Amino acid sequence: MTITTSPGAGSHALPPASQHQPAAPILEPVRPRRATTARVAVVLVTTLALLSLVGGFALANLPRTEANVLAAYAAADTTAYVELRLDLPGDQRERVAQLVGQFPGFDDAATIEGRIGEAFDELADKADADFRWSRDVEPWFGGQLALMVTIDSDEAQPDEPPFVIAISVKDAAAARELIVGRLTGENVTFDEYRGATVWHRPAGDRKGALALTNDALLLGRSVDEVHAALDVAAGERPALPDNAAYAEPVAALHEDRLATVYVDGAALADLYADRSSLLTLSLQQPYDMFSGVLVAELRAEGDHLALTARSRPAAGSPPLPANRTTSLAQRMPVDSVAYLEVRAAGESLERAIAAYLAQLADEDPDDGGMLPQLETLLGTPPDEFLDFLDDAAVAVTTDGDSFSGGLVATLNDEQVARERLQRLVGVIRTWAAFETAPLTVSEEQYGGETLVVIKPTVGSGSMPGLGSVLPALSFTFTDGLLVLGMDDFVRGVLDADPAAGLASNEGYRAALVAAGADNAGVGYVDLAVLRGHLEGMMGRRDRAAYDRDLQPYLAPFDRLMVVTVVEGGELVSRTLVYVE
Repeated sequence: MTITTSPGAGSHALPPASQHQPAAPILEPVRPRRATTARVAVVLVTTLALLSLVGGFALANLPRTEANVLAAYAAADTTAYVELRLDLPGDQRERVAQLVGQFPGFDDAATIEGRIGEAFDELADKADADFRWSRDVEPWFGGQLALMVTIDSDEAQPDEPPFVIAISVKDAAAARELIVGRLTGENVTFDEYRGATVWHRPAGDRKGALALTNDALLLGRSVDEVHAALDVAAGERPALPDNAAYAEPVAALHEDRLATVYVDGAALADLYADRSSLLTLSLQQPYDMFSGVLVAELRAEGDHLALTARSRPAAGSPPLPANRTTSLAQRMPVDSVAYLEVRAAGESLERAIAAYLAQLADEDPDDGGMLPQLETLLGTPPDEFLDFLDDAAVAVTTDGDSFSGGLVATLNDEQVARERLQRLVGVIRTWAAFETAPLTVSEEQYGGETLVVIKPTVGSGSMPGLGSVLPALSFTFTDGLLVLGMDDFVRGVLDADPAAGLASNEGYRAALVAAGADNAGVGYVDLAVLRGHLEGMMGRRDRAAYDRDLQPYLAPFDRLMVVTVVEGGELVSRTLVYVE
């Protein structure tokens, strides 16, 4: 075998494989592939990451390495750090077994390891990569993967921040054999840096670089990125574990966890501060509020996966919402497929709308005529129009053929809410009085309450056929609540027995108890019902392929619950994905 090189100053040809070179050639002589450094990196990371979605039993015999072995390569000013523990530390092996056993072909724990290896090989085949788990990965892989990203808002191209992917190594000699074998024949050079071997393209080519140390394989887009990680590990720059903003919250996490996530929200806020796209304008409030540090962990817990995230808002952020228990879920249909409940909705909307309008005014200060006209129509500044909302919940329902939904909210001032909505209805009535208006406004008595109903008209002069596309909307006030949404949803809320609402759904109730009934926000999705509805919309050909290839693996996912609570000045969010 020959090795093509382009040596420069301080560079050498690829080193030969060590004395542990396997008898069978690593490269297939019949069907050679170009194994560039970028291709090796992509295949390694993709297959290992996808493997983690199915389980880590193929890694059951991996040594349990220290949690911070890869974090030692991340700089203290790292913006985002994500680490996967495929070695399944502590109780996670047993708990992952319980979850994986719900999927077809994994119900027998004795066969799980073999099936995982087969899944890896199938993924490699689909990527057209000559990789095999037992031959190419298992001999050296230490069970941990990490992605470290550093964002500098002063860079010319902040959308392409430097990043390094790190993979823990239990046998550096075996890893070296794989790399040398794969890069043989390529225009690749190598050098030694900080005691590590670095493989890379000629100077100026950003197609990837690899570095191998005694305990890690580092993958980057350029030599500079890999060298920077090696500088950190050598103690030339502070490492992420030296940063108290990372070390302190991470120390409070469970020692046995499948994944760790760290995000420096302040760096993200700085990056997007001067951007003016509509998406950024819409998301600016969350960036402002959560521009502190976020730390999260993923664990397997019995019949569900749990992602717990902790974030401490930056100084000057809006006040955190209060924890409390509400009865809003009791008013929602028991078969709601999605549900979202938030605190202080009016205050949050007021801040978001005000920031949005201010940004628009800054972008186009000459276009100020619309805002005063809108304020005149509404009788109040637009950002204050909905400040009467307190706790609010939105639900989506389905009857198997179509979706419906709406909002139920508590009010801090029902009289103000009635006056403002009636004023808005008056504006709509004035418009509807024109012959070409595409809608009508009426009032109806239903369930002892007065409904304001807005219906699109079929064949209207300005928008023909609108009524056959858009549903009727309505709203009413009942028991101190505002109920607003699609007309059938509003009538359903008025008809429903609160004792038989969503709060009585066993799946919802059990998930809420597990995540926290006294909270600052709730999100719920009935994955099983939603999946069934979407399956019914598939064509015959697509459904056949779906039933064969995907449905058996999606069916165990039953429901998702997200609950946010405030603890000690932090927002703690628990996301539970149930597998049954």
